[in-house]
Amino acid sequence: MEETLILQPPYTLVSVAYPDGPNCSTPIGSSVTVIVDLTPPVISGVGGPQTISCPATPSFSSPTASDAVSTATLTFSDANTPGTCTSAHSVTRTWTAKDACNNTSTASQTITVVDNTAPIANCKNISINLSAVGTAAIVAGDINNGSSDACGSVTLSASKTSFDCSNLGGNTVKLTVTDACGNTSTCNSTVTVHDITAPSLTGTAYSQIGSINSCKPTQTEAANAFSSTNALAGYSDVCSGTNLTAVLTTTLVSGNNCSWTITYTYDVKDESLNTLSGRTYTTVGADVTAPSGTAPAGITGVNSCLPTQAEADGDFNATLAANGYTDNCGGVVTAQFVSAAVSGTKCGWTVTYTFKVKDECNNYTTNQTYTRSGSDQTAPTGTNPSPITGVNSCLPTQAEADGDFNATLAATGYSDNCGGVVTAQFVSAAVSGTKCGWTVTYTFKVKDECNNYTTNQTYTRSGSDQTAPTLTGSPYTGTTGTNACMANAVASAPFSATYAKQGYTDNCGAAVTATLTSSSVTGTDCAWTVTYTFSVKDVCGNTLASQSYSNTGSDQTAPTLTGTAY
Repeated sequence: MEETLILQPPYTLVSVAYPDGPNCSTPIGSSVTVIVDLTPPVISGVGGPQTISCPATPSFSSPTASDAVSTATLTFSDANTPGTCTSAHSVTRTWTAKDACNNTSTASQTITVVDNTAPIANCKNISINLSAVGTAAIVAGDINNGSSDACGSVTLSASKTSFDCSNLGGNTVKLTVTDACGNTSTCNSTVTVHDITAPSLTGTAYSQIGSINSCKPTQTEAANAFSSTNALAGYSDVCSGTNLTAVLTTTLVSGNNCSWTITYTYDVKDESLNTLSGRTYTTVGADVTAPSGTAPAGITGVNSCLPTQAEADGDFNATLAANGYTDNCGGVVTAQFVSAAVSGTKCGWTVTYTFKVKDECNNYTTNQTYTRSGSDQTAPTGTNPSPITGVNSCLPTQAEADGDFNATLAATGYSDNCGGVVTAQFVSAAVSGTKCGWTVTYTFKVKDECNNYTTNQTYTRSGSDQTAPTLTGSPYTGTTGTNACMANAVASAPFSATYAKQGYTDNCGAAVTATLTSSSVTGTDCAWTVTYTFSVKDVCGNTLASQSYSNTGSDQTAPTLTGTAY
């Protein structure tokens, strides 16, 4: 095949031949017409444009080059044109076919690589702990579990990266995985937020003001009295705030009713059960309650004189005073004497005792009182008078006997235990005997100023009529004119007891008798006197001696012849 080309200067006409023809490089001068191979090789088998998705790599067709004259060589070069994202681009492969005469032809194929595939999102669940100030943070990579993209690297983002106390527990966090071309996929992770910070004392801890008025509590009572409010005072938690729990661990009770202490040891827990251990607070107290009860009933009827102040003080009965009182804590109570006020007289007195009752902790009641009252109820004591004897008196009448009672005498031997005056009170007089020998038995009682009486007592007064009869009237004057010789005077004018007692009486009214004690005759027959001496005696033998009366007479008879007259 031949072609004729007309070349215009300044170009040079060359002879081009097929590889198997003349030397194609031989210059032949200008304006020379030669026959040359000007036909480029033919490239065949070039594929059309393609679009593939990464991570696939372009796979170009395998074209061939052919030339009509000579052998064609086929080379290629690739041109990479970046796309809108890292993973997207296009590659254009250009093939150049060249024959022996350097005729060339080109052909290209463009394969566009696109990234329309979302990455693979893989999440993992994690747990995080809040800091001491109650915050925590994560990065998206913390919840990534190997998310990937077939075409290259990915970027990660998390829907939540900051956490605080409001997020305790499980939180759903979305992980977004984005590839270079903006394709995204998501997965969810559970981020469990933990509070691991124990509560702390941020304020003023509880401190008891004052003291509790109470007996020493038992272990159970003390434990039951534990106050969470007191225990938690001043404590707070970064997450739980003051919503804390106090858990009692030990309760120690020490001291006694008069001064005791409870030491509570406890843990402070927040809502996440973070524990601040070994916290303590104390409760102190003492029994400051005075005993209670009732004062003794008044003591009455005491048989005693009016007590002196010292005696009244000494008679205070602490056991009795305390008997009606008890202590709220069960201890021993004792009564303490304050004063004793004595009023009244020995016949009716009252001692008002003022006292206080205290318990073992020296808690005192206010002043309490009880009374002790009494009187002198003891009758006088002593001895009865000795019998009165030898009283010269007739047998007394009842009235006389009653009247002769001697109260002073009866009371003389008696005294009162309280020292007052005693008096004897007549009860009766029993008269016995006769006027010649009688006894009056006096029955009496002795009383003191408080009218306490002895039982009936007695003394006797005895006597008799010891008074001789007395001449109370005209005595007998005797007889006169008796005609008798002096020698016969006594016989002729004899003693007359009847006449002799004439004019004599007995003081006791009884009969009297005259008893001749002697007679004497004086004078002569012509005038003589017979003097009778006699005694006058009553029925008790009381004798009035040396009484006398006289009879007189004379011989008044003339002589008579009694013999032979002269």
